Amino acid sequence: MEKLEFLANQEKRGVEPKSYGAVEFIGRRDELQDAVAVDRNLGGKEGRQFFGLYDGHGSDAGAKLAAEKLHRFLAEKLEKGLDLKTALQTSFYLTDGEIEKLETQKKGQFGATALAAVFEEGKLTIANAGDSRAILAYKSPSGYKNQAIRLTRDHRASDSIEKKRIEEVGGEIMSVNGIARVGGQSMVTRSLGDRFFSSSGVTPEPEIKEVELTPENSRLVIACDGVWDVLGDQEVLDLIEDEPDDTKAAEAIKLKAFQAESPDNISVIVVTLGS
Repeated sequence: MEKLEFLANQEKRGVEPKSYGAVEFIGRRDELQDAVAVDRNLGGKEGRQFFGLYDGHGSDAGAKLAAEKLHRFLAEKLEKGLDLKTALQTSFYLTDGEIEKLETQKKGQFGATALAAVFEEGKLTIANAGDSRAILAYKSPSGYKNQAIRLTRDHRASDSIEKKRIEEVGGEIMSVNGIARVGGQSMVTRSLGDRFFSSSGVTPEPEIKEVELTPENSRLVIACDGVWDVLGDQEVLDLIEDEPDDTKAAEAIKLKAFQAESPDNISVIVVTLGS
C-alpha cells in the first residue's frame, strides 16, 4: 500500500471527518448516471466513515448498483477480519460481479467508475478504479492557503502507465477523433462492470493509497470527471477556500464546472476534517 511521503512523518492527532456535503447534477447530459453513497458508521463501527462516488456509463444502472452494494460488501469483509486494503479490493471485485450479472440479464452495458474513501483512526484510505479524482487540502505552517494534493491517478487510455498495462495483457489503445480509447471504445481503463471490455484489459482492480491525516489537512474533495475535465485541482480548492458550508462548497464547484462548459454529469463530495 502506497503512502504519501509528505505526510509519512507527521504526528497523528485523530483527524477525522466533521461534516460533509454532496451534490449530483445532470448537467448537459440527458440522464444522471452518477451516484453517491455515504455511511458515517461503516459496519456499525463508530468513527469508521465511508464516502463513495460512482460514475456510470451506458446508463445509471451500474452506478446505482455500486452505490447500493460496494460499502455493504466492504462492511461484511471487515467484519470477517480482512484488513482494509484486502477488503476494499475484494469489495470492488464483488461489486463488479454484481454489475456483470445485471449486464448479462439485461443484455446491456452498465459499467461505472468507482472511488471510495474510508476514514478510520486518523487515516484516510482511498481506492479508485476510473477517472473520478480525490484531492486533499494541505496547509503548511508557513502557507497562506490550502494546497491541493492529488490522491488518485486518472485511469484513462491516455495515461502512459495504463497504456503499458493494457498492452501487456494483449489489449490495444486506439485513437478515435484524437482521443485514446481501449479497443477504440472505452476511454477509461479501470471500471466496475464493462464485461464487454474485460478481454481488452479493462479491470475493476482499484489503486489504493493510505494517508496519515494531520491537522494541516482541512478538506477532502471527491468529484467525477465532469469537474476535472474543465477545472484544475488547485482551482477547485481556491474556489471553496472561504466557504465553510460543505454543501454550499460542493454546489459552488458544480456551478463553476457547468459554467466552464462541462458536457458531463457533475457530482461532488466535500468533506471537512478536524480533530
